[in-house]
Amino acid sequence: MSLKRLTEVLRNLSWLKRVHIFAFALLSIEIAWNPSDLPTRAFEKFLVFFIFPLLFVKAHGRQLGLSFNRDVVINTISLCIVVLPFYALAGSIPIMRSFYPIGDVPLEFMPFAIHQFYQFFLALGNEVYYRGILCVWIRDIGVKSIFVSPVIYAYRHIGKPSPEFIGSAPADIVFGWFDYKSKSIIPSVVAHWVGMML
Repeated sequence: MSLKRLTEVLRNLSWLKRVHIFAFALLSIEIAWNPSDLPTRAFEKFLVFFIFPLLFVKAHGRQLGLSFNRDVVINTISLCIVVLPFYALAGSIPIMRSFYPIGDVPLEFMPFAIHQFYQFFLALGNEVYYRGILCVWIRDIGVKSIFVSPVIYAYRHIGKPSPEFIGSAPADIVFGWFDYKSKSIIPSVVAHWVGMML
């Protein structure tokens, strides 16, 4: 198929189909790249799951999903109240503490701030992909949009501690619900980032 023909085919696709193709492409890049050190992971998330989606929505005259208003603030606070106790509980489970050795994170201000800076981009990238692209971007299909990403999210948690793997799909639905109501991924970005600090 020629490039011109491919361009015509893509132009005739619905927004939903374009989003799914784009999401598959991003996931393929992320699986293939998969760096291990935190700074490179943060850069990868920022590039693949933030910059690429930003360029995609700008090319289509759409929004990334970072709208901010009173409802977003209320839903952000509500989501944090719901999920942060579970993050704190997870942090007390030995298998979780051994997999995520928070004790290795320096408590001095600058090293801790730099670590959380990198963590923010992990949270931002994940939320743009799972709750932005695979939920808020396709909210035109209704509340069903919150059930699009849980299987993929759980798949990406294979190899993680069992409590995290088991809770990944239900957590995805909860995060998706608050973002769906907000028409914004800000609630899940904030809750995810603060939860990672715990």
